[in-house]
Amino acid sequence: MFMTNSINISQGGVLIVTPVPFKTGDRLYVEIAGIINGRTHLIKAVGKVAYFSVSSDNLMQIGLEFISHLGIDDLKFIQTYVKVMLNG
Repeated sequence: MFMTNSINISQGGVLIVTPVPFKTGDRLYVEIAGIINGRTHLIKAVGKVAYFSVSSDNLMQIGLEFISHLGIDDLKFIQTYVKVMLNG
């Protein structure tokens, strides 16, 4: 188990920094905590590693595709989060 940062999130998945390498196809359980306008939300999901890469600054990253069902509250949170991030 480890805590890390997400770089990007969408309704289809999340891009995260990882301290350990993973293989494409690996399945992971993740809990993604977020705060918008003082309200916290926790997304609990299972994802499949779609790709693994090492960034130019030597950070390992995985693209994780959500394969478990996200609830309506999770989807609304992601939509709002993306909107807030894009606007500023």
